[in-house]
Order: sequence, then structure tokens, then C-alpha cells
Amino acid sequence: MEFSLQCIFLIFSAALVVAQDVLPQGEQDPCLDKRCKKPAGSMCIPVLKGDKWKPKCKCPEDCTNERLDPVCSVYGKQYNNLCELHLYGCNKGKNIMMAYKGECVASQEECVKDELMQFPHRVLEWFLHLKEIDEFGQLDSNNNIRKISDEERETISRWKFDQLDRKHDDSLDARDLKEFRFALMPLEHCASKFFAMCDIDKNSKISYEEWTDCLMIYDRPEEGVVNSQTYIANAQVNVVDSKDKRNSPEPEEEEVEDEDEGDVVEEDEEDDI
Repeated sequence: MEFSLQCIFLIFSAALVVAQDVLPQGEQDPCLDKRCKKPAGSMCIPVLKGDKWKPKCKCPEDCTNERLDPVCSVYGKQYNNLCELHLYGCNKGKNIMMAYKGECVASQEECVKDELMQFPHRVLEWFLHLKEIDEFGQLDSNNNIRKISDEERETISRWKFDQLDRKHDDSLDARDLKEFRFALMPLEHCASKFFAMCDIDKNSKISYEEWTDCLMIYDRPEEGVVNSQTYIANAQVNVVDSKDKRNSPEPEEEEVEDEDEGDVVEEDEEDDI
């Protein structure tokens, strides 16, 4: 199956562009760089007001006539098209973002216990390659967590934890983990259960001790258990994307004022861990 992992790292800057075919050729889509919040689950569509096209946030009522054009949400769930994603979001009263177009990399089957136990090893190996990129600008695809010491594994674990800990309070809350979760869930169907498993004391925060326990940094995976090829590709895209971001300004998301159907804002509502 072919897919573009670069889409995953553009989740938070990508516009939810829909209904392009209603615009005259050459007309700029007013929904670019817009993201709907109200009504919850709504999608931005261009509407003609007078002689100008304006963005409007609206919930779809029916998607039966939409063509098959699969999309994957940031939660790793696949929909037949963008319309169905927003229809589901509107019915649930929840804003759901698209991770990328195309079928989800993550399996749509339930994550079973054996898969969940293997998942931390794959995540830790992903961190290993991300750290290589951060330090050397490239990764060693022959390197893996079976070849490094416990000390090195703990260093990698601490490195990623500190990156995510925005408040430097030695704990990760929902906001700290938000982008990390949304990057993982479209790739791994065990990601959601993994994050729930990490919060051992159920206080909606993950301490560093919980983090290291969850990543199982002192447990050695058996040969063949870790298959991090998806994460290696993901890491390669990440370094390219990071360089692009350093060389160009971030696109600003503008608010859409619409007294009838709602508006567009910069941030989604908080998610629990």
C-alpha cells in the first residue's frame, strides 16, 4: 500500500479543504488555512456571498452521493471520504481532524494484548532514530534497541520525555502529549491503549517513572518482535519537515466569523490522556 507519511506531520498546519469543485477555476479557496470548531465536527465549505466567496462552517447532512476517497483521522480511524469523517464528528459532537488522505496505515482491527506488549519497543526504537536525526542529521537504519545498553535506552527515553514536557514539571499532561498522540494514532492501532496504559495512577498525567515503565526500557525484545520500518520512514520525513519549518514561517490560521453556523479557531478542545 502506498501512502505519504509527510501528511502526518502536516496535521496541525493542513487546511480541511472541501468542495473545491464549486469554486470557479482560478478562484482562491477561502477555506485554506481555516479550521472549524463550531458547530462541533463541522467542515469548512466555500459559499458565495454577493460577488465574493466566503468560508462557512457547516455539518454535512448526508454523504451517500460522495465518491469513495478514503481519509484517515488523527485518531487512526478510516472513513470513506472527508464528508463521512465530519458527519461522524457532528453526530458525536466532537471536532475530528484529518491526518492524511488515503487509507490508514494503522490497522482498523482491535489492538490485542500481544500487540500492545510489543508496541513500547517499536516506539522506543522510533525515538532512537529521531534522536539520531536530531544529533547527526541522519539515521542509521541498521541500528536498533537490541544493540544498545540500558543506559542508552534510558537516555533516549529521557530525551523524548524532556522534549514533550513543555512546562518542565517532570510530568506530561494531555496538552504535552497531544501532537505526539496525533502523530502515532494514524500509524498504530495500539497507540490509544498505550497512552491509557501509561497513566498508571489515573491522574491524567504521566510522570517520568510511569513513562519509563510504560516504554519497558529495561526489557529486551526478542529478535523479530520490533519492526520499526514505519517509524524509520516516519523519522526520515520528520527531519525534512523540521528543516522546512525552520526556513519558512508557519501559516497562520484565521478565524471565520459566521453568526449562523459557527467559527474557526486555532486550537481544538483538550483531550484526556
